[in-house]
Amino acid sequence: MPLFTFGNVNTKFAIAGDPKQLDPVIVSSVLRYKSYNSKLSTISRLNDHPEYEEFRKNKRNFVTLNTNYRSQTEICTLVSNIIYENKLISSDPSDCNDFIGCEILKNKEIPIVFWDVNGAEKSVNTSFMNQEEIDQVFQTIENIFKLHEIYISQSDIGVVTPYKANVFGFKKRLEAVYPEITVDSVERYQGSERDVIIISTVRTKKLGFLCDPKRLCTAISRPRKLLVLIGCVPVLIKDPKWKELIEFLHKNNCIFSS
Repeated sequence: MPLFTFGNVNTKFAIAGDPKQLDPVIVSSVLRYKSYNSKLSTISRLNDHPEYEEFRKNKRNFVTLNTNYRSQTEICTLVSNIIYENKLISSDPSDCNDFIGCEILKNKEIPIVFWDVNGAEKSVNTSFMNQEEIDQVFQTIENIFKLHEIYISQSDIGVVTPYKANVFGFKKRLEAVYPEITVDSVERYQGSERDVIIISTVRTKKLGFLCDPKRLCTAISRPRKLLVLIGCVPVLIKDPKWKELIEFLHKNNCIFSS
């Protein structure tokens, strides 16, 4: 519904959001028509569309809130470096350092791990799954619960994967042992958080929609204390943002090879 229907020429609107995060999920069959351009959020239009260039020139029209209160400092640094041009500042939350120094990290000072898995994507109808990545996620969860110095519940862990077939594969594998761990798509995790986020990227032949920087931003900005990424490096580095992320993690000694 157009904003002007809620007011008149004197009405002022305050719009909050992040144009670098995913745009809204459209469930209305009417709004899916391209002519409505509903795939873009209002704030994305104001931030990116050429029509609003003059509007953007007035600095009073945009206020940037650049302090991150959610994530451990090194996780925030990664997101800031890859997505926000180093403009995102960590509040340095003291309650997010639980995993610093633990044995599941390659770099004991950075609670981020990337597992380079030599798996194989499998086509399932119009979706994809990757059994090797499912196995690696399960092993990672097992290793987390073996850490006696850290208390963590199942509900504190979230598994994010972009394909429905992989979501189903994870749920089938986890439900008997870890029924309270939430497994879902990036879109479903928009706006939420977990202490631990494990991301399975699935693809080993082509990138598909992994090359969407907004999807990447949303996924890696969900965790508070630990971020684990699992994927195929030779494929992911074909995308500029993923390449930048992997180079950042390689430089900081955060990558394991399975």
